[in-house]
Amino acid sequence: MKFFKFIKYYIKMKKVIDELEYRKEIADVNIKKLDTKLKKYNGTLAAYDRKKMEFYKGKSEGYRNSLIIIEKFLDTGILPEIKEE
Repeated sequence: MKFFKFIKYYIKMKKVIDELEYRKEIADVNIKKLDTKLKKYNGTLAAYDRKKMEFYKGKSEGYRNSLIIIEKFLDTGILPEIKEE
């Protein structure tokens, strides 16, 4: 019975990991679009687009950090300590 519970939780965790990877890829695509826009206009970019680029960079980094924490937890069973900056 415990084996089936493990499989059920593993499938749910895999869905979560897949969703985080998908959202990270979307953020990366948006960063690339804004970067090509920056190159197209010779380095000038509207303030709104610069803010959008920083926002997507933050999202991408957040999703990457979430994936690292989840994968470390699955491998070791221990949650990493949160460092306050």
